[in-house]
Parts: sequence; structure tokens; C-alpha cells
Amino acid sequence: MAEFTIDGIAYKTKKLDAMTQFGIVCKLGAVLEHVKPAIQAIAHHSTAQRLAEQSGEAGPVMDLDAFVPLGRALSALPDESRDYIVGAVLRSTFRQNGPGFLPAWNARDNRPLDEIDFSTLIQILGHALKDNLGSFTPALA
Repeated sequence: MAEFTIDGIAYKTKKLDAMTQFGIVCKLGAVLEHVKPAIQAIAHHSTAQRLAEQSGEAGPVMDLDAFVPLGRALSALPDESRDYIVGAVLRSTFRQNGPGFLPAWNARDNRPLDEIDFSTLIQILGHALKDNLGSFTPALA
């Protein structure tokens, strides 16, 4: 499970099952290598954030420029592939709401929560892809 904060709001993503992970890798196909800068930025930021928290300091700000290649890669995919990836990730993601967490996917309307904007969506995708695919997909290592 990945736990991360975006704009002061905590998120959690559950591990995707193996078939969903495989489906995402297949759908990303040729653009998989373009996802790497976002994954590397997340890994670097997560380490820096953890070190800052351990020393009682404020954490670093995420470099959103690293997410531009991820956005471009996803925009190059057919709508069906993009919808599969976004849906699979957000159905496994939870957003902090007071003392608890709510699903980031509005199942009734079959779309993300209204509070999730594009910048937040791209960051959630980056964290979830790193957590689910980073350890066994060479392009994301």
C-alpha cells in the first residue's frame, strides 16, 4: 500500500491484483518508458519527505514538472486504455476525509471525486504506478 500526501491531503492506494497490474503494463505498452521521470521524482520526494519528517522539518515540495511526461504518455493512449488505467488506480485509492478515508472513485457516477483535479490525478497515478509496477518493470526502476 502506498501512502502519500498531495496539497496537505493524505491518500492511500491499495495494491492492485496481478491481473490488473498486467493489464496496465499491456495498455501502457510503448509509452511505459515515458512514465519513468514521474516514478523517479516520486521515489526521490518520498525519501526526502521521510527524512524531513524524521528530523522534524517541513518536507520538500513535489516537482510537478516531472509529471509532464506521464501526462503526455497517458494522452497518447486510446481513450479505452487511459480510462482503464485511471479507473483501476482510483478504484484502489482512498482520500482523507476528516478522521477517516473515502474512496477516490465515485462508483455511482463512475468517475473520480469532484475534489480530484488533473494535477492531483496525475500525482495519484504516479504514486500508484510506482507502488504497483516499479519493482518489476525495468522501465520504471
